[in-house]
Amino acid sequence: MSRSLDDVLVFCDTSSLVKLSIEEEGSAAMRRLVHDSTVTVASLAYAEALATFSRRYREGHQLAAAVGVGLDSINPSEA
Repeated sequence: MSRSLDDVLVFCDTSSLVKLSIEEEGSAAMRRLVHDSTVTVASLAYAEALATFSRRYREGHQLAAAVGVGLDSINPSEA
């Protein structure tokens, strides 16, 4: 994949990644930051994000369909 000088690579830790899938404080800022950017995460982020979503579900939080989309966008074999 070739990149232009205008491309931005954003590394997200798990808490930042979760903000893209679950509406919480800082979610809007994260969406603005990653808009039109290439996002990269550590390979551990998939497992950590899944654990976070599971915990939030057990705590009774309503999780939107965006959670599935968020996880689907992480390819653990490429992370």
